[in-house]
Amino acid sequence: MFGFGKKNDAAVVETVCSKIRPLFGILEHRLGRIPAELTRDAYVVGYVVNMALIFAMVETKGRANAELKGLASLAGLQTAFASLNMSMQDASASMKMMVGNPDAKRGGDAADLILGIGAGINDRNSDPRVLAARKAVEAMPASIRETLGGNEKALILNELQEQLFFAPIEATYGARSA
Repeated sequence: MFGFGKKNDAAVVETVCSKIRPLFGILEHRLGRIPAELTRDAYVVGYVVNMALIFAMVETKGRANAELKGLASLAGLQTAFASLNMSMQDASASMKMMVGNPDAKRGGDAADLILGIGAGINDRNSDPRVLAARKAVEAMPASIRETLGGNEKALILNELQEQLFFAPIEATYGARSA
């Protein structure tokens, strides 16, 4: 698929991509498109790259080497921006833009927070973003919580994803008009 030789690496990268694909499908539905500007948005690129790295580490039980992490990151970006036909060279340029960028670090930290809680690696209960998400979930009517599955952790993760990924992108690039 991406042109590298190791069968296991290809499987890890495909798994990483399969976990990123739905997030950008939802984003495309909500915006009506994937804006090309997102490929140069340091926060979004940082978020996607860190998601890919974490998924690769989880998939390999922490044994992903630097080459596999790089491939997973590039493939993750290509998957996120598939509707824009992002090339490997474009993905590499987007990643280079991140180096030292505080917005890229914020995006990466947001992905780390959400995926870390989801994977049970950390609970970060004292993080203000988690506290705000918990408060939003607690404010939901019980009927809505039940409709959404009632799992408090899943609801908090969903709220964090909303606050830290979808809302900032929609605020910047505009939600789909009704």
